[in-house]
Amino acid sequence: LVFSPDSQHFAYHAKIGEQVVIILDGQILDNKFEASYNPVFSPDSQKLAYIASLNEERFFVVDGTEDPAYEGFIHGLTFSPNSQRYAYRIETDDKYVMVIDGVIQEGHNVRSSPVFSPNSQHIAYMTFDGDSYYLVLDGKEIEDYDSISNINFSPDSNHILFIAQDDDTWIEYIVLDGIGGKKYDDIISPIIFDAEYSFHYIAILEDEVYLVEENIN
Repeated sequence: LVFSPDSQHFAYHAKIGEQVVIILDGQILDNKFEASYNPVFSPDSQKLAYIASLNEERFFVVDGTEDPAYEGFIHGLTFSPNSQRYAYRIETDDKYVMVIDGVIQEGHNVRSSPVFSPNSQHIAYMTFDGDSYYLVLDGKEIEDYDSISNINFSPDSNHILFIAQDDDTWIEYIVLDGIGGKKYDDIISPIIFDAEYSFHYIAILEDEVYLVEENIN
C-alpha cells in the first residue's frame, strides 16, 4: 500500500481471480493486463506509475500511457522533482540499462538507481564496464573510478558530487565537479547539504572520526 505525497490518494496491487490489478482509491484502475503491481505516485500526487505484464513482456504504465515492453525484469521507477520526467532500470540478456522518459540509454551495465537534480533538468547514475565504474550525467559517461557511491546534486543543480574509492588502498574521497578532495580511510554517507553552497559528511582517518564541512567555491 502506498499513499500519494499529498495524502489524498492510495494505491496497491491485489489479486482478483486470475489477475493482479492496481487498486486506486478503492477502485480497480485497469484490468486489461495479466498483472499490474508496484504502484508509484509522482511528487505532485497527480500521476501514478506501475509495472504491468502481458504476453510474457513487462512495461511501465505512466499516467495511463504504456512504455515500450521488455522481456527482462524492470526495477523501480523514479520521478523527477517536478513530476514531468521519470527513469528506471531494466534487465536485458547481458546487463542492466537505464530508461529515461521512455527511451533506452546506451552504455555499460547500470549499477545504481537514477538521481535527478533538484530542478529536474539533469539525471545521473553509475555504470560498470567490468573494471571501472563510470559517472553518467545526462546520458554521457564522463568519469571513471574504482568505485562510486552516494551521487548528489547541489541545491541549485549546478554541481554534482559523489564518494569515490581507490580499490588498491580502500581510500575514499569526495569528487566535486570532477575534482577529487582530501582522502580518508572511510566516508560515512550520506553527504548532506546545509545550504546552497555548503555540505558536510562524516569521515574516518587513522581511527579518528571527523565532521567535515566544505563549501563550493
